[in-house]
Amino acid sequence: MLAIDSAISDAFSAAKRPEWKTNLKAVIAYRKALLVAQEHRCAYCARTIRDEVGHRELEHILPQSQCPAQDFDGGTAASNDWIHRRHTRGYGDFRYEPLNLALSCKRCNSYKGSFDPLLNRSVAIAAYPSASGDYLWVHPHFDPYSKHINILEGLLYSPVQGSQKGQAVIKVCGLDRAEEITARQVEACLTSTQELVQAMISLTISGEPLDSAEVGDALHKRFKVATSAKMKGFLDQLLANAGRGSDVLVASIKQISLEIGTGNPIVAPTVPAFVVKRGAAKKASVPAKTKKCPTKSVPAKAIDKTVVAKQNKSKPKRSAGSRRN
Repeated sequence: MLAIDSAISDAFSAAKRPEWKTNLKAVIAYRKALLVAQEHRCAYCARTIRDEVGHRELEHILPQSQCPAQDFDGGTAASNDWIHRRHTRGYGDFRYEPLNLALSCKRCNSYKGSFDPLLNRSVAIAAYPSASGDYLWVHPHFDPYSKHINILEGLLYSPVQGSQKGQAVIKVCGLDRAEEITARQVEACLTSTQELVQAMISLTISGEPLDSAEVGDALHKRFKVATSAKMKGFLDQLLANAGRGSDVLVASIKQISLEIGTGNPIVAPTVPAFVVKRGAAKKASVPAKTKKCPTKSVPAKAIDKTVVAKQNKSKPKRSAGSRRN
């Protein structure tokens, strides 16, 4: 359960209008309270979100609007089949229900769209369903995220012990798509730094396959510098130099920094091994080992006494006054 101050929740409920308005003081206060309660993370992908327009969105868990009148079909809207869950009657009565709102990133909110996670849609409801079992996916107010979804290194998502709720969120929000994972990694990189050139360095040496046009546009929007086309050119330049060694890469970074005019000091990055072409390591020559012949100790009794006596006789006797040279 998300911890929200009751006074803020009550004020939000009291602000009920026939239509959804995000600029009401009560709505803004509730949004900020949700951001703190969710620890600045998206309710569905758990990535860090900033309190900025276009980056975080107030998401209605049960969709507030009905399908367009010309397309609406009551039978389809009451169906519990997965393929019909984007066809909904809408839940306008819960538009200002505190428990029906959570903060999500723009990507997750776009993917979810009109998806209806109510478990049993065949029966009309008058009161907001307030139990975990009423929903087929992870409800931010009723379900602990970590009990349903694992996030592995590199933003790889998997359901905990086959959790159906976790699997539903992963599928609906596109968290199992390779291209979506890469896109979210790029966004995570842009979110984690406040410095443009450092963001470009991180993206260049990340090893991820990048669409320089798409990433250039994201850099332009994030940092409000240059144009999307110019940012694409900078990225292409860095990517081309990434495999030419750290000196070339750092020189390229400094040049781009001057062109951008950031005025920020550039710290030379530690370039990982996979972007630097290294020569083959030379094999150290191992000196050949020489075998030592074992020496046998000869027992004293085995020495021929006559030989020793002859050796002693052959040695010249030294006079008492003589000295050794």
